[in-house]
Amino acid sequence: MVDEFDFEIGRMARSPKRSLIAQEIQARWLELSAVADKLSGTQRAAAIARRQDMLEALRVLLLTGHEALAWATERVSRSLTDSDDDDRAFGAYYAVTSGLAARALETFEEILCLLENGLARGARGRLRTLEEIFVVAGVIAYHGDPAGDHPSLPMRYIEHRDVFARGLADELIATGSLPDNHALDAETLAQLERRRTELVEKYGKEYQRLWGWASELFPPKTQINLGVLAETLNVELRGFYSLSSRHVHASSEGWHEAREDDGEEGDNAGFVGTFAAGYLVLTLQAVIPTRVVVDDEVADRTGEAWSDALVWLSLVARSQEPPTGGGD
Repeated sequence: MVDEFDFEIGRMARSPKRSLIAQEIQARWLELSAVADKLSGTQRAAAIARRQDMLEALRVLLLTGHEALAWATERVSRSLTDSDDDDRAFGAYYAVTSGLAARALETFEEILCLLENGLARGARGRLRTLEEIFVVAGVIAYHGDPAGDHPSLPMRYIEHRDVFARGLADELIATGSLPDNHALDAETLAQLERRRTELVEKYGKEYQRLWGWASELFPPKTQINLGVLAETLNVELRGFYSLSSRHVHASSEGWHEAREDDGEEGDNAGFVGTFAAGYLVLTLQAVIPTRVVVDDEVADRTGEAWSDALVWLSLVARSQEPPTGGGD
């Protein structure tokens, strides 16, 4: 090589605005902005053209999911009273699962926005998050019901954040970016440490691990990960989860895939749309009561209709064909 190259990572110019290129950009700002808008619009139009019917079904599924969750949370809250211990326990459990459902809807919307803009690989990265939400919601719904074998599971999940609070505080202080009057003083750090100790004494040493909130579901010293959790639902997700990792991490796999132009983007879009719809529906089904029983009589089947409609929309998205009306 006849030339030498210098690279300055972290370079800070004294007057960046005076860069010749920066000055040219300032002079052409409106023109460049219009070009960027056109590029974005072209990209979005191409994505919609390829997956028009699927994207429309996903949009309707998102809207219907919001409406279904709103109905479910209102209907459940109407049945609960603060004066009953069983009601309070169920209310705490339902707050966790419905909160996960709300987060699933938000993540699904992010996936949809990425698909609409032709960014299927990025959407697959967000699909991994939706996959986690589905598994966690399913585990808590199947195993953490107040009337089930592990009624403490929702509270274990809620409190799990506090185990890591002290470590996070230390990491934030170590960055040196906090203001001089930050709130993480010695007393606050001591309180966070006491809270961590309290939770470990309450739930056991394995509670300190990444998935420690679920440790009571497994024998001692089990190495818990998302795949192990999914197995309690009789679901095998490790292969899908690993494949999505390349879109989340800066791995060698991701590097290779980003350089390959083999037409997989379109296939990724169909894969992501199909699985995103499925994960969302399953998560919502954990919080939508299909039947409301009053005095041993079925009084309300509205939730059953919501659930059926969500399943139908997910099938429309998977078929990537427009709905044709009545029938199965």
